Amino acid sequence: MANLEVYLKHDVDKLGKAGERIMVKNGYARNFLIPRDLAVPVTKNSLRALENAVRQVASRKKRDLKDAQSVAQHIQSLECRFLRQSGEEDKIFGSVTARDIAAVLQEKGLDIDSRRIVLERPIRSLGIHNVQIRLHQEVAAELKVWVEKEEVEQEQA
Repeated sequence: MANLEVYLKHDVDKLGKAGERIMVKNGYARNFLIPRDLAVPVTKNSLRALENAVRQVASRKKRDLKDAQSVAQHIQSLECRFLRQSGEEDKIFGSVTARDIAAVLQEKGLDIDSRRIVLERPIRSLGIHNVQIRLHQEVAAELKVWVEKEEVEQEQA
């Protein structure tokens, strides 16, 4: 049986990763890989098109990384302040969650998904807290979150 050289467009378990050139059985390529758009046969035209696609993906990844780095610098220059009522030992009533932080960032013009804000558990005490925000696989920013005591006004009788 003849072998065929193909270029993988997507990762295929136990075969290879996207972008690799591999040799497979002719029938496997024609009946499985090519119809499912997992691979294309290696020809001059397909190689040119795939190399172009790989360059576009690489440039998009580079641009996304650069954008994430600039957003990270902007985030690190910001501070988020929350006023909360508190009881004994500076424990606040309620908590500050990732959604609360995302809402404040939204007000400051940054659209950050709350799932990208890394909090092991909601903030439940007064003080300064450093919160990590994952913007990209390779980029994380640290945001200072200030939780301050809200002064409650006593009604005069």
